[in-house]
Amino acid sequence: MNMLAIDTSTNWLTVAVGDETVCKRSFSQSIGNRHAEQLAVIVRELMTGLALETSALDAVGVVVGPGSFTGLRVGISFAQGLALPLGVRTVAINALDALSHQASGLSGQRISPLIDARKGQVYAALYNVGQGHPIPASPQVAMAPAEWLSGLPKGTLVIGNGVETYREMIRHDCRHLVMLEENIITISPPNLYKLCTVAVAAGETLDPGGLEACYIRQADAVCQKDGI
Repeated sequence: MNMLAIDTSTNWLTVAVGDETVCKRSFSQSIGNRHAEQLAVIVRELMTGLALETSALDAVGVVVGPGSFTGLRVGISFAQGLALPLGVRTVAINALDALSHQASGLSGQRISPLIDARKGQVYAALYNVGQGHPIPASPQVAMAPAEWLSGLPKGTLVIGNGVETYREMIRHDCRHLVMLEENIITISPPNLYKLCTVAVAAGETLDPGGLEACYIRQADAVCQKDGI
């Protein structure tokens, strides 16, 4: 099996290509809002490096949010544009779930990924770590960071690009929480690829047309859909 996995949910662009066991080539870099410009170029370079044509792909994975509205549309549209003509299945990866998996091997029993949602909010959720695996312990929300963080249990590890945006506030006003010296800012290529391969092996795939963005902030999602 050959698979492509992409993440355009934040200002980072992450792309991974590999087989059923391992990510063989990858790219991950902060590129601002240039996803539409760079995604196809990076995918082509990685595929060429493995001497693979896109026709050799058996599955396409994509992060469906929450995150940047524009970035999510770019990533999902690209995944659909590849998978539909090839007749292959797709995998939808949730950004908060993926970040919690990436941190689940670290010390601590609770993790809260924070993704900067702009407009003075973060996308967030709380996970309990049981037997090395994160288990959702709250709904996924869009909320003012102070409101969300103040309600987290003592010792909760907070990660994600929202931590960088609100690091000073967390340091001064949320001393009951834990931050890493080297924060997990984005979903790493190996973690993204592993989650996709696990989903494929478990049969958790979708027809390309079934891919939908996870916006959480519904009012903005309606505006985007209507082109406002």
